[in-house]
Amino acid sequence: MTSDDVINAMLATEYERGARGPDAWDCWGLVCEVCRLMNWPAPYDPLAHSDDPRGLLTIFRQHVLAEDWKLTDCQDGAVAFFGKFAAARHAGIVINGGVLHTREDTGPQWLAPEDLDEHKIEYALWAR
Repeated sequence: MTSDDVINAMLATEYERGARGPDAWDCWGLVCEVCRLMNWPAPYDPLAHSDDPRGLLTIFRQHVLAEDWKLTDCQDGAVAFFGKFAAARHAGIVINGGVLHTREDTGPQWLAPEDLDEHKIEYALWAR
């Protein structure tokens, strides 16, 4: 799949909390799936290790953020953490120079970084 194919496939899906595809994703599931489809290093996905999707934010902070991350600029393959990295409540992935993410209120979107200026976003690469 090309990066355009991946973007279009994800834009054709819906948001659902805790979903891991193929027709719906939450923000972290989308990040992990895009990494898989693009053959990029895939960060830890805590949902497979949790029976409590409501506790996912706690699990995310305990496990995902404990992984080895390197803060970077906006570049393909970087995870876009909405909010300060250590307190992120939402995530997307940079692909083709834009940020692909999904939220309950918008569904999936692919936006130019400058269209997200009102958000505090920190970018990081997973260094496995």
